[in-house]
Amino acid sequence: MGTRYVEPRSSRCVREHVDGVEQIRIPTRRNWFVLLFLCFWICGWTAGGIAAMYQVGRNFDWFLIFWLGGWAVGWSFAAFTISAQIAGSEIIRVIGRDLEISSGTGTLRRRRLYRGDDIRNLTSSDPNPWGMPWRMPQTSLWGARVGAIKSDYGSQTVYAGASAEEPDGRMIVEWLRPKLPRAASDAGT
Repeated sequence: MGTRYVEPRSSRCVREHVDGVEQIRIPTRRNWFVLLFLCFWICGWTAGGIAAMYQVGRNFDWFLIFWLGGWAVGWSFAAFTISAQIAGSEIIRVIGRDLEISSGTGTLRRRRLYRGDDIRNLTSSDPNPWGMPWRMPQTSLWGARVGAIKSDYGSQTVYAGASAEEPDGRMIVEWLRPKLPRAASDAGT
């Protein structure tokens, strides 16, 4: 019986050129339980919404109109979460001397631009500091305080790469260092 080694996984990060700018795209880590649950949930939610719309069409009811407003918000949130689980990503790129981090899916992205001259202590970090075995996908879209890379930006800590592993974070930091101002890699002043 031969020795069977665990095969090393390749990086989840994809280096690509878009519109003449090099960027790193990190696909959102899927949580299959959340994805399956929301797919079933949205089917029932849609049926309930259709029934409420039919009821409003038959006899006008202010409560149902108000309820449908909440229904639309819930449906939109669930649909966006499903699309982010299936096709979401976080994109890290340098524009001029500034760092741009965007997360989301398709054109529904949250973009944040950080002045390169104000970034300090760029380093990799543990994206799963609590050691949770299931590792919930915490994209920065929801204000996650975890990520494979972090830096100081003024009086706040900026995290990115929530779906990446720590070795990916080191690779991203090495990719960013020559592109950002030198002060980003130096200790804060």
